[in-house]
Amino acid sequence: TDWVSDYGQSVWQYEEHTGEYYLHMNAVKQADLNWENPEVRQSVYEMMRFWLDKGVDGLRIDQLHLLSKKEYLPPYEDYIARRADPKPFRPNGARIHDYLKEMTKEVFSKYNVMSVGEAGSVTPEEGLVYTGTDEHELNMIFHFQHMELDQKPGQEHWDVKPLELSDLKKVLTDWQEKLEHRGWNTLYWCNHDQPRIVSRFGDEGTYRKASAKMLAALLYFMKGTPYIYQGEEIGMTNAPFDRIEDYQDIQTINMYHKRVFEMGRNREEVMASIMAKSRDHARTPMQWDGSKNAGFTEGEPWLAVNPNYKTVNAAEAQDDPDSILNFYKKLIRLRKQYADIIKGSYTLLLPDDPQLFVYERQANGQKLMSISNVSKEEAAFYWPDGSEPERAELLLSNYDNDSGTESRITFRPYETRVYLLA
Repeated sequence: TDWVSDYGQSVWQYEEHTGEYYLHMNAVKQADLNWENPEVRQSVYEMMRFWLDKGVDGLRIDQLHLLSKKEYLPPYEDYIARRADPKPFRPNGARIHDYLKEMTKEVFSKYNVMSVGEAGSVTPEEGLVYTGTDEHELNMIFHFQHMELDQKPGQEHWDVKPLELSDLKKVLTDWQEKLEHRGWNTLYWCNHDQPRIVSRFGDEGTYRKASAKMLAALLYFMKGTPYIYQGEEIGMTNAPFDRIEDYQDIQTINMYHKRVFEMGRNREEVMASIMAKSRDHARTPMQWDGSKNAGFTEGEPWLAVNPNYKTVNAAEAQDDPDSILNFYKKLIRLRKQYADIIKGSYTLLLPDDPQLFVYERQANGQKLMSISNVSKEEAAFYWPDGSEPERAELLLSNYDNDSGTESRITFRPYETRVYLLA
């Protein structure tokens, strides 16, 4: 094939020792294994058992959707011209579920552990096959659908567009509804492959604290397991690195060279995309305190520390009762306190509202309502007909004082509230 990898290189790499080429759908150092070979699969299972025998509580399977591949790929240039399928070489191939059932039988069924797979290009319907209680495959999967909403349709990760709240509602609601009762969701905004969410869907400036808290409450009262990535709980932001020399990520560097030197794109526009979407924003050193290198190391870190570490750090958050960190602690306590509701039904309200993301969770005669203003402008919320706002108990909010009447609430920029309804 003449296909290129996710990092902009040929998927084939010559190996002098063997005199052959090997396939890498990602970086050169990440050779794809031949999962059709049973000896390869058994070697992987042996490695998994090695770690589980040491007592780890679970395993994450990277690039799960690439384990089973198509035998034939059309010429790359033909695909680029047609763009009929945005990811035809990431197929979630025909044998993937055979492999996972075998993996569960050989490994996971013998341990009391959790399993999660990264299956970026799956739909909710496919996700149910991976996680369905009757399928005996995985507990959870990571999908990328909500992480692709700020890129232009049919374009690459770097082609940024503003987030449309209606799109976010649709994606998150689809996953909540399609997996209800039979599967289980992962709830995440950030990981090592994604930029910082407060810079991405929130406001890293004036409303950094408010928007970081809002994004947490919006997502983590849904059904699923929350995944909180290091620094997310203190509101770490994208780094203001405006030179390509400040970045280490091979995907970022390859894209810069391709677009600037091969395609002649404007350097400032390319750097703007990198400053918005590079994975290195998630990989700057953890900001522990205001000392040298944010308390991360006395040596030289692989990436520069974000300059805002003096004010955005874990020590500062511990001491501030109104910090993002302490908000996360309250949120987690509430999830545990109302665990039955967290496992209950999900109902989206106001699907067409351009600012408010509102949903209800219900079980055993109790109901939670989550209301979030996903904008920096005020938004008016009216209680639904038949509700009794005077009996609603406010469980969580990122603003102190009240604002509104019994029937109408003015939600301030990035305000979020969670109510317990009688």
